[in-house]
Amino acid sequence: MGLSNIIFLILLVGATLLFVINVRKVRRNILLGRDVDRSDRKGERWKIMTLVALGQKKMFARPLPALLHLFVYVGFVLINIEVLEMFIDGTFGTHRALSFLNFSDNFRLYDWMIGSFEILAFLVTFGCIVFLLRRNVVHVKRLVMKELNGWPKMDANIILISEILIMGSLFFMNAADQSLSTFGYSAAFTLDHAGWFPISKYLVPLLPDDLGTVAF
Repeated sequence: MGLSNIIFLILLVGATLLFVINVRKVRRNILLGRDVDRSDRKGERWKIMTLVALGQKKMFARPLPALLHLFVYVGFVLINIEVLEMFIDGTFGTHRALSFLNFSDNFRLYDWMIGSFEILAFLVTFGCIVFLLRRNVVHVKRLVMKELNGWPKMDANIILISEILIMGSLFFMNAADQSLSTFGYSAAFTLDHAGWFPISKYLVPLLPDDLGTVAF
């Protein structure tokens, strides 16, 4: 286990502890409520929850925002598979641990997954940029009401900017993989293992030509 893996594990443990602390706070607040028997009309309740909470039914009246929200939701759910791979690689010092899903030359599931994730990440980025513009430039009326001034507005902007940065990190990580393969850095960095990069391949020219810098 190298130094980078140790640093990763320290950060992972710290982030996990912070997450657990916040989950406990949320749980504590939820438990402040009183128990109510809502065991009746189960089918109707599940339907409403699916449409409103998961399906964002209120967005149906606005097709464009609904479509952009769909990009963000679906993108983040599926991209978490690649995040899982990052956790595995960071913990055990592997590289593209899930690349074994390229079962054969004719069935390269991993390549398809990575390519799909990149397209979804691009759509997530596009959606977040549009949302930022709607809030801060276009000033859509329902998004600039006085009730949203202060922390609500700042919170939304922080989340959107963070999502853009996360997607950007994903793109540049994949671009670095492709750049390393051109140096013949090691068999682990060949395109055969790295997947298919329909978006990040355009970022490769932006990276340094120095092997040490890219590898770092």
